[in-house]
Amino acid sequence: MNVRIVLALLTIILVGAYIGTVWGPSSIPPVPRIVQPSPDAPPEVAALSGVWEGLGPDALPTRLVVEDVHDRWATVVYTWGDHPEGKFYRGWLRVRAVVFPGGKLFWRHPGEFVFQLSDDWTTLVGKREQGGKTAASLMRRVPAGIALSALGTEEMQERNSGWVR
Repeated sequence: MNVRIVLALLTIILVGAYIGTVWGPSSIPPVPRIVQPSPDAPPEVAALSGVWEGLGPDALPTRLVVEDVHDRWATVVYTWGDHPEGKFYRGWLRVRAVVFPGGKLFWRHPGEFVFQLSDDWTTLVGKREQGGKTAASLMRRVPAGIALSALGTEEMQERNSGWVR
């Protein structure tokens, strides 16, 4: 009787691990599908479209791809690199963000993410709040060809040296 219970539990664990491995999210982000903003989109909203990269806390490399932006919503892919101290590994998520006037993106997953376009439209200031903690990041637009490279901490630090301290 006990052997059957142990075998049943092991089967459930193995099947769950297999499903999580095969059907779980990949650590490799999808190829960006950037769609040209509508000509009647507000200029500051259209300026969000494209690929943005920067560094967050602990020199964590981050990327935000605004794939499809409209006056009230946008499809974005948010990517982060490996934590320098091994606290977590690289990953990504694709979400539908709310677009606010003035070039602001907002979504929840997990925590609350806010990305605000600077007045000169050259940088995005990001903020993530979760569990009473706030993490900030500063991103700049990068050409799509460069942005498709893998997120690597050394690569990001070299590219961004001089503007993130």
